[in-house]
Amino acid sequence: MEYELPDLHQLLTMAKASFQKVPTLVEVPCPVNICGDIHGQYDDLMRIFASFGLPFKVRHLFLGDYVDRGRHPLEVIVRLLACKIQFPKFVFLLRGNHELFHINKMQII
Repeated sequence: MEYELPDLHQLLTMAKASFQKVPTLVEVPCPVNICGDIHGQYDDLMRIFASFGLPFKVRHLFLGDYVDRGRHPLEVIVRLLACKIQFPKFVFLLRGNHELFHINKMQII
């Protein structure tokens, strides 16, 4: 997929505003689908939604590590941020170690 820079900027601005509204410690009501590392595997993310429910019907708690290793890290993070913005009471995103700049920088070198 290709994204226009202004669209990505708008998405990131909206995501930042969404995250700033959420307290540091969040209680996620049950039932919730807990999802481990995605690592840029967009097809796996789509399989999660297909298997366990779309993010406007079922709560999903993602445990981080959305990028790195896989072929579609941008698509994964764009989809997750868009879902968080659109369905804030159903999509919860934690930051994993792969979302830290210095970790990804070391792996690129």
